[in-house]
Amino acid sequence: MSIKVFNLHCNNEHIFEGWFSSHNEYEEQISKNLITCPICSSSTISKLLSTPYIGKKRSNTLEKTQSNGDLNRTSLEQQAKTIESLRQIINKAENVGNSFAEEARLIHSGESQKTSIKGTISLDEKKELEEEGINIIPIPNFLDDDLLQ
Repeated sequence: MSIKVFNLHCNNEHIFEGWFSSHNEYEEQISKNLITCPICSSSTISKLLSTPYIGKKRSNTLEKTQSNGDLNRTSLEQQAKTIESLRQIINKAENVGNSFAEEARLIHSGESQKTSIKGTISLDEKKELEEEGINIIPIPNFLDDDLLQ
């Protein structure tokens, strides 16, 4: 059985690979929203155009394909480093659970010490915080070791 490796990207322009037994398997998974971005968890995914590998003759096309592969590999390595850095920052933040909105307001107003916090909020609370000028960054679950345990 041959494996199809597709370069994929999400609507946030994160690039990653998907491995499938066939093009039909890719189509089936994409139609059922089973493929998500490993960086931001978006399920709005599409294939990038890729040049097929033809190994009979060494040509400029083959060299360009290898060069693009090097660029994709570099991009994936940079994304992996970014994810690891984000994980470290997130895991050092104090988990305030469902009190996130309240704690964020206290920090923003200067009533609490400025520190990194993490927790959960509703969409309404998120909107209210943004309207109050309090910047927050939603993080995907896979970045937070507290949520993975």
